[in-house]
Amino acid sequence: MFVSGKAIYRMAGDQVATTGRHLRESSVMRKTLCVLFVVLLLLAVGLAGLGFYRDWFHLGSESDSDAGQTEIRLTIDHNKITADVDHAKQWLRSKSKSKTETPSE
Repeated sequence: MFVSGKAIYRMAGDQVATTGRHLRESSVMRKTLCVLFVVLLLLAVGLAGLGFYRDWFHLGSESDSDAGQTEIRLTIDHNKITADVDHAKQWLRSKSKSKTETPSE
């Protein structure tokens, strides 16, 4: 049923609500959640790509032709990740020190 151009429906407890404002709010929430999901997905894909590029992760496979099975392994190199994180921290510290230290004349 339509009243004043807005759809009206019955909710629990015989309360009547117009959907105009509620639809706008849910549409904004839905768009916000979609954007958040896409951003998180891109971060995850970017991190995975960086991990394979920096050799943090390795994929390996082994086939057993007699059993007709293939085993796929993902190896994570924690030592390489820690070394790269420490190197990045050191690089950031050196950059921040060089910006704060101004040459005095």
